Amino acid sequence: MSESTGAVDLEFTPDNPEEIYATMWLAERKPWTIISGGFEGGVYKTVDGGDTWAHLTNGLPNGLRGKADLAVSNGDPNRVYVLMEAPGNEGGVYRSDDRGETWRQVSDFEPIRNRSFYYCNLEAHPTNPDVLWGMAEGQWMSQNGGELWTRVSTPHGDNHDMWINPDQPEVMIQSNDGGANVSLDGGVTWSTQNNQPTAELYQVDVSLSLIHISEPTRRTPISYAVFCLKK
Repeated sequence: MSESTGAVDLEFTPDNPEEIYATMWLAERKPWTIISGGFEGGVYKTVDGGDTWAHLTNGLPNGLRGKADLAVSNGDPNRVYVLMEAPGNEGGVYRSDDRGETWRQVSDFEPIRNRSFYYCNLEAHPTNPDVLWGMAEGQWMSQNGGELWTRVSTPHGDNHDMWINPDQPEVMIQSNDGGANVSLDGGVTWSTQNNQPTAELYQVDVSLSLIHISEPTRRTPISYAVFCLKK
């Protein structure tokens, strides 16, 4: 959209790959501040595979708005959710039951929209459109379309993403600052993280002679690493 605003999430409508939702986010990370949101961005939709896009606004925050994440389910292709960063109680989960034509807010639950510039992730159950997961410092689950949320256990904090097997929804892979976890029972139990030398890397910058990787986390005693490139 501009030098500071670009796509942060895409979701395909389950029954039509030409119909795609996208969220756009104005973001800048400077040495002295983080800018997350502005008057650009929001939720967009294409019905022709991305050739043209329409800005979806009916019922969504249309003033200052920030990062947003979408969720759809094969259980109801007409329904789409978005977790949106916005000021005050405008932020939260919005739901559409008519493929994005109109929206209504179903929750402004603070724990799933905490530090939206860093987290902001929403996932829907592949076959039950009423079941959602929201990820932030903790992980939360809703069984009534996003209205009420209950905390669920994961092996590590700072939860960022989750993949759910569309054919076997009890099989999940969840990612967080500690690594990746696998569940075979719908998130009741998870595999260990002690078998993987993982770290989260915040930034990667490349020059002609150096790669700078900043702020590794988890069991690393250094604040950054520099690797030389050989010609």
